[in-house]
Amino acid sequence: MHLCHSPILQPTQDDLADRSKPPIGQEKTDDNTVFAAGDYNAKNRKWNCPNTCKIGAQLARFADITDAKIIAPDEPTHYNNRSASTIDLAIVRNIQCQITAETINELSSDHLPIKFWLDTGSPAENSRKFIPNWKMFKRTILAYPEIDYNPTDETDIDEEVRRLTNEIVTAYQESGKWKENKRRETTEEIREQIKTP
Repeated sequence: MHLCHSPILQPTQDDLADRSKPPIGQEKTDDNTVFAAGDYNAKNRKWNCPNTCKIGAQLARFADITDAKIIAPDEPTHYNNRSASTIDLAIVRNIQCQITAETINELSSDHLPIKFWLDTGSPAENSRKFIPNWKMFKRTILAYPEIDYNPTDETDIDEEVRRLTNEIVTAYQESGKWKENKRRETTEEIREQIKTP
C-alpha cells in the first residue's frame, strides 16, 4: 500500500465529473490503494451527522464516483457549543479488509482523536511479553549432558544442529515467564499533551 500525506482539499465540480483524475492524493489509476484520513470538515447524514453540508454532499458523490468508501466512527468527532458532528473520517479505496473507526474521548480539544481498525486477518498484538531469566538459561544449558560429536557426513551435521537448536529453545522457554504488557491506548504525543505540569 502506498501512503501519502497531502492536504485535504475540497473537490471541484471538474474533479467530480472526471473520474480519471480524482483528487485523493492525486491518484491517476483505478488500482491505487488509498487510505486518506483527516479533518474533512464534511458533514453528511450518511456518516452520522445531524445534517448534510455542501462539502459533505460533494465528498459522498466523489466516493460514489471513484468507488471509494467513507469510514467514520459512530460517535461524533467534533464538538462545539451548538452541536456535535462527525467531520474527521477516512476515504478508503482498494483495501480488501474490514475497516472500522472509533472516537477516543481524550483531550480537551474540540476535535477528538480517532482510531481506525483494519481487520487483516492476522493475529492481534500479543498482550503478553516473555521475560527470560538469563542466569537460569545458562544453568539449564550447562546442565545438558555433553555429547561426543564426530560428524561423518552432512546428515550428522544437520542432526546436531537440530539437537542443539532444540536444547537452546527449550532452555529459553523454561527459563523465563510471561508478563502482561501495559496497554498503551494513546500515542506518545497525546500522553505528552495531557501531562500535568
